[in-house]
Amino acid sequence: ALTEFDSLRERHEFLQEQLDDIRSTRKELRKVIRSVDEEIVSVFASAFAEVSAHFEDLFVTLFPGGQGRLRLTAPDDLLETGLEVEARPSGKNVKKL
Repeated sequence: ALTEFDSLRERHEFLQEQLDDIRSTRKELRKVIRSVDEEIVSVFASAFAEVSAHFEDLFVTLFPGGQGRLRLTAPDDLLETGLEVEARPSGKNVKKL
């Protein structure tokens, strides 16, 4: 019985170490995910601002008197946002794509 107890205790210690390792790894992965998300938001915000400005300039060039813009559907959540294209050629109503 004592041998079986020692065997079970060793197994319990091994499993506890594995569980602690998994918890530690999970915590580190969450840190990495947060860091990557922050980088994605930063790069996306910068790229969107630049592309949006160029889109507006290009739209006016292609459709004189018209107006076009890119709009984020959820500007407060850049990881989940969508993109709408608003186009209003001269004398026409706004169309969202």
